[in-house]
Amino acid sequence: MAFTLPNTRPLDDLLEDLVEELQVPPGRYEQAERSYKSLGEWLHRPESTVRESDPDVYVQGSFRLGTAIKRNRPVATAVILP
Repeated sequence: MAFTLPNTRPLDDLLEDLVEELQVPPGRYEQAERSYKSLGEWLHRPESTVRESDPDVYVQGSFRLGTAIKRNRPVATAVILP
């Protein structure tokens, strides 16, 4: 005996709309990468007081994994020194 699901199209449409609303725009990933790269370059400039520690700055967490969702508030940034 086969089990048939009722029409799920309205639910599918709702989920697709929700996913689109939560997705971070593609340009936001590139902006985050540029910001991290810029911070890393600034920390490695000749007059930097932390240059000798060779700080490693990179996109991390859900942004690094490509699973970030939109936020309504700013996200904290971490810099890890060896």
